[in-house]
Amino acid sequence: MTAGRYQFRYIAQRLLDDRAEKAERAAAAQPYLDKGYTILAEEPQYGTDVLLADLVAADGSEVTTAHTETDPARWAVWLSKDERYFDTESGEEVDGEVDWSTENHPDATPYEGHRHANTVQTRQVWTPEYVCLDLDGAAVALSRYSQPPEPPPRVKAPRTTLPQPCGWKPSQGTPA
Repeated sequence: MTAGRYQFRYIAQRLLDDRAEKAERAAAAQPYLDKGYTILAEEPQYGTDVLLADLVAADGSEVTTAHTETDPARWAVWLSKDERYFDTESGEEVDGEVDWSTENHPDATPYEGHRHANTVQTRQVWTPEYVCLDLDGAAVALSRYSQPPEPPPRVKAPRTTLPQPCGWKPSQGTPA
């Protein structure tokens, strides 16, 4: 990568950030490597790679993360950063809605079923995305929604005769 004199700091910082992200991803991938998963170096290609959401089990049920753990060698993992919410006191991940209109308003009451914004903090976490490497070996199949569409049946159209100019007979050849 070449940098002009005015871009040097920007490119140097970008390279440092890329290196730091790769080191973080490698550390986050280690537990998956230890279990026997293949770690993908590049993001899965939608439409080419077979993702967990595209599959059904042999009995037709949804394939879950637990299914991949039975034989991790048949699966690959891609890790990407995802934003999640955590309780500020317990540190536990928060399931549910946050009323962001209460942020910086400690006395505000959140909407029913929502949490006060000041009780959560946002963190970036590494989230796995599973790719099947061996459909038969993993005992899974593409869901009907992931199958390529069937081509429409070919119907042979009946042969029609075109209207002929008045007074013309087929034995006369092509009309002028």
